[in-house]
Amino acid sequence: MSKKKRNPQKTREKILKAATKLFAEKGFDGARVDEIAQKAKVNKALIYYYFKSKEEILDEITKQFLEESLRRKHQLLTRTEGMDKKELIQSSAERIFDLYKGNEDVLRIIITEELKSEKKQWPLFQVLDMGLADGLKMARDIGISIKKKDRLLRAAFYFGFVPIAFFTLLKDEWARYYKTDKKRDQKEFIEVLKKTYFRFLMEELEE
Repeated sequence: MSKKKRNPQKTREKILKAATKLFAEKGFDGARVDEIAQKAKVNKALIYYYFKSKEEILDEITKQFLEESLRRKHQLLTRTEGMDKKELIQSSAERIFDLYKGNEDVLRIIITEELKSEKKQWPLFQVLDMGLADGLKMARDIGISIKKKDRLLRAAFYFGFVPIAFFTLLKDEWARYYKTDKKRDQKEFIEVLKKTYFRFLMEELEE
């Protein structure tokens, strides 16, 4: 009986998925290649067939995160076409979590590793830049002029990006520690965003 032919793409994804879990749990330095092989249920030599090093695995995880974030951002913008200013901002508050849903482990890895890295590429800032560029284009498309772009970027970072990213990372731990309901927590978090960051946006954007 012939051996079942291996699917290279599925094998790569298995390795990346296993590495993501281990990097998130143990940190990049703490996770060993043989552990990744064991978790992915592949031969260790096979990992080096697809990836030259552990660093290359991390680079690929980051690259896929950026591509997926951009894809989700475009989907989010498509779903908000035709809305006026108020509808657009209110809808964004509820849908922005789609950018991070399912990527909690990758967020944890990127934040942890970038703080230690000498390269300081900050892929999360690249996501912020992409989001701002798309948001500005959409604002122009519906006739909204932006008074101060750099002020908008800072506000997006201070009051949008930072709390949303860290809420995404810590919401499960928060719910366990305080014995709260995760869905209710997220709903309340969105309501707070509407009263702070999104109220600020309403004031910054003028017809």
